[in-house]
Amino acid sequence: MKIIYQKRGQWFTGHILEDPEYESQCETLEELRNNLTEIYSDIVSGLVPKA
Repeated sequence: MKIIYQKRGQWFTGHILEDPEYESQCETLEELRNNLTEIYSDIVSGLVPKA
């Protein structure tokens, strides 16, 4: 899994390269990575439908 992210002010925003329709916004890069990893796991598990 590869993520694309940027810092906007105090926030990090990002998405999964393979699934750009799923985004997250967090205060730390570590939190952003964790959120996107969880989203990716849910997509792979079939818990979240592909957009």
